[in-house]
Amino acid sequence: MKRFWPHLCICLGLLLVPSISWAQLDLPGSGPTLSVEPRVPAPGATYTVRLNDFSSAGGGTIDWFVDGEPASGVQNLRAISLPAGNIGEETTITVRSTSVDGGVLQTTTTVTPAALAIIVEADTSVPQWYQGRAMPSIGSPVIITAIPNDGSGDAPADYTYTWRFNNDVANAGATAGQFQNTFTMPLGRFATVRVTVTDSDGTLVAERSIGIPPQAPELHFYEISALRGVSPLSIGANYNLIGSEVSIKAEPFYMTNNAATAQLREWSVNGRTIENPNTDQTTITLQNGGGRGSFAVNFHIRNLQELLQGVEAGFNVRF
Repeated sequence: MKRFWPHLCICLGLLLVPSISWAQLDLPGSGPTLSVEPRVPAPGATYTVRLNDFSSAGGGTIDWFVDGEPASGVQNLRAISLPAGNIGEETTITVRSTSVDGGVLQTTTTVTPAALAIIVEADTSVPQWYQGRAMPSIGSPVIITAIPNDGSGDAPADYTYTWRFNNDVANAGATAGQFQNTFTMPLGRFATVRVTVTDSDGTLVAERSIGIPPQAPELHFYEISALRGVSPLSIGANYNLIGSEVSIKAEPFYMTNNAATAQLREWSVNGRTIENPNTDQTTITLQNGGGRGSFAVNFHIRNLQELLQGVEAGFNVRF
């Protein structure tokens, strides 16, 4: 027993020593490395390759090679800029560092351009005849679709995606096949969406970040004709009522389309709320009442579950 304890103490001491992988630490003497910014450039874009070399105090030479050929005009530079090739076209960059005492260190990296299209679709209201796109507003759902292209021909569902909304990671991390995601437009000047795409081996394929500005909801009024339907030209601040009556359509732009959301729709004339007998509460029939004069018409629509989802506007009727 007396001989056993010293050996046991040595074994325990070895078990208690932390294991350190020096190759993973960016420390002086760990050798040169290359970093690329952006990590995956778009085809034709300019990217920067930077040498991170802490192995020597300087005084030597730095030579760059692109696809095995010496790069001209960049000797001794620690960072160079290069144009990206076509999608899926690999470029190999090599750096050779020679110290004053003749020691040589070399490191290599490969850059493969890829495209990442991001499609933004706002689930907000616009008229059916409107030729523009629906814009996101604060509190509205926004659908984001990412379509990567690395030249492999793989479908978007074959990749793994990490989504970040304003730096918050969605879905608790990377999710295979989830090339589409939905988030609610937050309060602020814009929302930041970042998508990182990797392949089945965990290799980075593409990465992109975009800013999405919110659009305040708008309200416009349109005359309804019995022959031509709803006019595509909105009513201005004043409307001249020629006949005895007219039907007016209030069209809210960029309000959430969620049918389950309760909404307040309210018309008022000269500041007094009126009861609208129409089934469609966004349409009202106005009459001149005889003689000549004017009155103010106002419409208010609001999402009762989202404070900032609302808009109010009006116009004057002259007869």
